[in-house]
Amino acid sequence: MKRRELLAISGTMLLSGCGVFDSRVRLGGVRLENFETNSREVDIRVEKDGDIVYDGTVSIDPPSDTVSTRIIDCTWDTDAASAYSVAAKLFDRAEWTELALDEEGGACQWVSVQCEYGAIHLDSKNCNDYPEIPCDLPSSYSR
Repeated sequence: MKRRELLAISGTMLLSGCGVFDSRVRLGGVRLENFETNSREVDIRVEKDGDIVYDGTVSIDPPSDTVSTRIIDCTWDTDAASAYSVAAKLFDRAEWTELALDEEGGACQWVSVQCEYGAIHLDSKNCNDYPEIPCDLPSSYSR
């Protein structure tokens, strides 16, 4: 098979339902965590079904002990199961780190954006595995 045919088939598979936007989960929140000794500014973007629902620069202080945390305002419907992705980068850098949520992480997840060692790391957590979810979930969510 020629390279162009293979690329065309791959593109068709992505568009026909094998892509990142197949998973439908609830995004319970985004939490910024700073493990570094200096304050940071972080660009954060949240997409829901391919549309940007949060896009902002967030400042976070250095930790007084081991970690400093800041909760991002939920500008999306936390009760809606959708295809979510979260991207973040240090304000003075060009490269984004992105995490697309999938159903393997649970029906409800929150995302931790971590500043550590001069880089950004993203991690998703199941809402059931965390005592406090960053955003208030509707009463329809049972833990």
